[in-house]
Amino acid sequence: MNRTDIALISFGDFPMADVLQPSVSVIDQNPRQVGRVAAERILARIASPAKKFRRKNVIPVKLIERQSCQTPVAHLLPQSTVEARL
Repeated sequence: MNRTDIALISFGDFPMADVLQPSVSVIDQNPRQVGRVAAERILARIASPAKKFRRKNVIPVKLIERQSCQTPVAHLLPQSTVEARL
């Protein structure tokens, strides 16, 4: 649609994100790492059901800034990591 009056950002990169007009900015995560952390947490809880566990894990993600929000997003989100809760 070539609209530039709204900002759009997605969580998780997808194949057409860079082809759409305007191209969609995304916060990209590593699905394998998210799955690994989730599996480790489940197995630890099964092994020690009475133990207290951390309630959150921070997994590094990457901001891929594209045309859909080049200016506004850069000031709202840090480039290094965004918190992902499991």
